Amino acid sequence: MEAQRPTEQDDQFNPYAPPQSPFAEARYRLATGRPEFTVEDVAAWSWSIYKARLGQCVGVFWGVVTINWLCQISIVLLDGAIASLRDPMLSLLSQFTSFFVSFVVAVWLTIGQNLAFLKIARGQVVTVEDIFRGGRFVLTTILGWIAFLVVMAVPGLAVYFLAVAFLVLLVQGPTLAGVLAIVAGCVGSTLVIIYLAARLGLFYFVVIDQNTGVIASLATTWRLCRRHLATIILVYFLGIAINLAGFLMLCVGLLFTMPLSSLMLAVTYQALTGWGAVFGGSTLDDQEHDVTHQDGV
Repeated sequence: MEAQRPTEQDDQFNPYAPPQSPFAEARYRLATGRPEFTVEDVAAWSWSIYKARLGQCVGVFWGVVTINWLCQISIVLLDGAIASLRDPMLSLLSQFTSFFVSFVVAVWLTIGQNLAFLKIARGQVVTVEDIFRGGRFVLTTILGWIAFLVVMAVPGLAVYFLAVAFLVLLVQGPTLAGVLAIVAGCVGSTLVIIYLAARLGLFYFVVIDQNTGVIASLATTWRLCRRHLATIILVYFLGIAINLAGFLMLCVGLLFTMPLSSLMLAVTYQALTGWGAVFGGSTLDDQEHDVTHQDGV
């Protein structure tokens, strides 16, 4: 009788087993029906992918930044040439058009950047053309950001008015109760901002990956992030810490930390939507997709 092949779980307790992939434990969790992940998982997966595809990650991020910079410079030069004609109406129209085109171009290229990082996170081949394939998502993404910012504006305005009230209180004579009330309100509003950012902040990946509308993308992101709120918040803070470290290294470190933090967001989205994609699959695993919908995630 043929001996049973050892499983990854057995290898975890076998001191003579070969080194395991950083994804082995997560694959085991998926097989046992426990698709949880932590910020340590996201960091390990991202770092593993980043080391294997360093050139592509750096090239995609800074390539898009460079292309966007060249486009913005061209738009500014064109606007300056039109302004030299000294036609007030034409100059005003040119300024408005320049601002609009600059904004749309920046959104379009950012979408292409996110598409490329999503393919890198999935182990797919990335081409230069991928950067320019986000045109059909531009309008939805812009409207999605407007809706997102409107939602975030409510607690944001609360923080603003509380800060103004604090300054007024300082002028008129602060009281302990008043200061404590304002501080508590600012802390509460800030926590609400962080909560909403964690629940809705990855909606743009849903737009470009699932081709959904504005409301559907926000609703889907809200459901996807329900069980992983703390992990997503920690991923955001980890990205900030990584970029801060890159900044402190005479800004040279940003050349490598900013692509890594962008990849981390794509990997986080992959972890939220389907484990198979995180491990190099080109599409979401059908079985996991069905389980996700049954759970109402």
